[in-house]
Amino acid sequence: MRPILLYIFLITGSVAVAQSSTEGIRIQKTIDDFFLAFHQQDTTFIRTLTQSSVSLQSVVVGNEGQIRVKSEGFGTFLKSIASIPSTTRFKEELHAYKIQHDDRIAQVWTPYSFYVNDSLSHCGVNAFTLYKDESGRWQIVGIVDTRRKDCN
Repeated sequence: MRPILLYIFLITGSVAVAQSSTEGIRIQKTIDDFFLAFHQQDTTFIRTLTQSSVSLQSVVVGNEGQIRVKSEGFGTFLKSIASIPSTTRFKEELHAYKIQHDDRIAQVWTPYSFYVNDSLSHCGVNAFTLYKDESGRWQIVGIVDTRRKDCN
């Protein structure tokens, strides 16, 4: 009887790992698609990847060294993306993905470097919060980032 229980445990454990791995891939694809749309300045596609009340925040250090959280409206964010001149090259390069998820929510941590016209502008970390909607799609509900100039 024990070998049968062990066999069932191993099979169901393998299925759980496979499902978890599949969800991680789907979550990462949402983030990858977000940056693809960002780099292409495709605000329409970005809207399909985000929940309508998505929150955008940055943890910033002011000129006097004070640390604060700056919030930005999603519409303002989309307008700023759309208004980047075609002569300006920009790229946010993600260095890694740390994905944690449960049934309906996920957190993704992505260290990054941001380049403007091939020069390093700043670096930091993005923290994405996502949820899985009733159709099974992962959507971004929040983004918090840090930005710093000392990118060693």
